[in-house]
Amino acid sequence: MKAEKRRIVLATIGVFVFLSILYAVMARNSFKRDHEHILAQAKLNAKVYTGELERDFEQGIAIAKAMEEVVINGQGQVPRFRSVAENLIEDYIGSIQIAPDGIVTDIYPMEGNEGGLIDLIHDPVRGPIVAYGIEHDVVTMQGPFDLKQGGSGIAVRDPVFLEDASGHRTFWGFTIAIIKAPEIFRQSFESLESFGYDYILSTTTSPISDEYKMVAASRASLDSPVAATFRQGECTWKLEVAPKNGWTISKESFAASILGALFVLVLTVAFAALLTMFLQRKRLRVMAETDPLTGLLNRKGRVDRIDRFLKTNPNSTATEVFLDIDDFKIINDLYGHDIGDEALKNLAGNLANVFVSPAVVSRTGGDEFGVFIPGMTAEQAEPMIHAASAQDQTFTTQQGKTYTYTISMGYADYPAQAKTREELARNVDSALYNVKLNGKHGCQRYVTGMIKQSREQFGFTQKELLKSLPGAGFVFRTEDAGILYANDDFVRLVECDNLEDFNRFSLGLLRNILHPDDFGRVMEAYRREAGGDGDADPVASHFRIVTRTGKTRNMIAQARFRQHDSFGSLGFVTAMELDGN
Repeated sequence: MKAEKRRIVLATIGVFVFLSILYAVMARNSFKRDHEHILAQAKLNAKVYTGELERDFEQGIAIAKAMEEVVINGQGQVPRFRSVAENLIEDYIGSIQIAPDGIVTDIYPMEGNEGGLIDLIHDPVRGPIVAYGIEHDVVTMQGPFDLKQGGSGIAVRDPVFLEDASGHRTFWGFTIAIIKAPEIFRQSFESLESFGYDYILSTTTSPISDEYKMVAASRASLDSPVAATFRQGECTWKLEVAPKNGWTISKESFAASILGALFVLVLTVAFAALLTMFLQRKRLRVMAETDPLTGLLNRKGRVDRIDRFLKTNPNSTATEVFLDIDDFKIINDLYGHDIGDEALKNLAGNLANVFVSPAVVSRTGGDEFGVFIPGMTAEQAEPMIHAASAQDQTFTTQQGKTYTYTISMGYADYPAQAKTREELARNVDSALYNVKLNGKHGCQRYVTGMIKQSREQFGFTQKELLKSLPGAGFVFRTEDAGILYANDDFVRLVECDNLEDFNRFSLGLLRNILHPDDFGRVMEAYRREAGGDGDADPVASHFRIVTRTGKTRNMIAQARFRQHDSFGSLGFVTAMELDGN
């Protein structure tokens, strides 16, 4: 009996020692992981909030950019500066200024800012910085410096260049916004503090300086902060953050973990294993259904969601939308795939903003997107659809370049126009195809027989075009001067290799082929004749074209016009180059 008790005690002690050692190791690793987690969380917050600060800065830069547009549109004149600046100014802006030839001539508000009327280029402190901005054609920042109204300011200077008809650019001067710091960052900093972090924001004082100066801080110094940097206004900005409560777990948490260790050890290990397995499966499922570029659902995710809805809601209504970017291949060819990717991400964000839950937004491949709107008929969903179609599809890259694109959309109603997901998709695709045939950049609802009707309405086949255009020629819409077709002779006159090369060069617009001085005159004459009888005599005209290599060719042309059910008024132009070029 004593021996048996001794074995039980020894076994119990052995298990206790083993579990104690095991838990001690686990506790140590747990504390280490906690510290690493806190550190990783702080790094993540530093990175996230540098992004927030960049967006805060972009608000200030946008003020200077808006004034730049006023200067350019006024061809260097700003006769209503005070009125324009008064409409642009925000609470976080100390003043708005313009400096033709680098000399500050106008400030809003002027009161208290009279000292800013200076020659920036020849100023010993500001001169090297403005020279840098002019030389590199970039927005620069300088500061922080004390404002007479109190607080600190950062000068945002945007160099403005005017371009003449020949494309020659001339430096005009600067548009300037004085940002109040830290007012412009107040919301971001308040949010950061609400998450339990202290911070210090500092910046290099100018693009030509490596010296850092503190802009804002919740404390004068931080204990082992983590930092993230970003570039804005050609300056390097550094955000340092540290937890308000320090980097270690609290004594209470430590005591609680010791007291609970013996009771929860096995359950914790089992739960952690099950939870890890569950989360891993969930992550893999999300990855399988998500487009990595846009973050939207992919084709598989879309089909799964639609099938699930139709199965669980057999009597419900729904609307499906297909859309894509017009001439996306040309965007990639002209600007590169990076810009094409930016366009896709921009469109994904725009769609997500318009089509809110429970709508299912997806990228189904390439530049193609789909939207499934459960519980809504097409009539009910049309306000959202038309809002998305009319939305300004414009985005600006980190380098400050702005790009614009258009989209085409088709949609159909379930179950009024389709009984299955496959039939619904076919009908939506037919509606989108019809938009493409009718000039793109629009949206249209499916009607019965649309695909057959669209193909029949595509009234000018290549054979007909070749017959109508015996020499060098092209077909265009008189309403918007969009080029629908150009034959080989005309493509060669413009010095392009083939029709695809021609489309990339012209972007499908007659404006990009005709000489700028002739375009308005020729289009006015053509539109005047376009409403007449299609059997009328040809309209003779003379114009110049600009080739891909920049040559100018004198052309004599004849144009006939006809009305088309889908394309409106069409012009068939036959042209011949005049001798003596």
